[in-house]
Amino acid sequence: MKMANRGEIVREFSLMLETKDEQLVESKVSVLQLRTGPDDYFLLHLLRGSEPREVTRPIDSSEPPRPRLVSARESADARARRLTAREVEVLGMLAAGRTTPEIAERLHISQLTARSHIQNILEKLEVHSKAEAVAFAFQKNLI
Repeated sequence: MKMANRGEIVREFSLMLETKDEQLVESKVSVLQLRTGPDDYFLLHLLRGSEPREVTRPIDSSEPPRPRLVSARESADARARRLTAREVEVLGMLAAGRTTPEIAERLHISQLTARSHIQNILEKLEVHSKAEAVAFAFQKNLI
């Protein structure tokens, strides 16, 4: 929904599902945006499945599994718990390399408001730069 609100196109992607009997089912997922008005739309998800197949697990994985993302409200760090949902969203955009004007445009807010969100993030996380804020968010699995 967030991508559709920003006017981004969601491309087809694969989704691997594991059944109860440990078989993998690969589904191709396509998302279509159907407009019903200038600001109204429906998202249609098309799933095309395949035949189940046995799960093959690597014996030795050199890459450790990525830790699950933590909600700012669930974080053990008190600084992270201070962030609002909007500030976490802005922090994610900073991590994606978005500039302040790009963040403002994507969120349909003024550049001044976007800058205020960034300032609030820096103050709440007690860091001095956007890079430090992004590093903090990755360390705490917020984004």
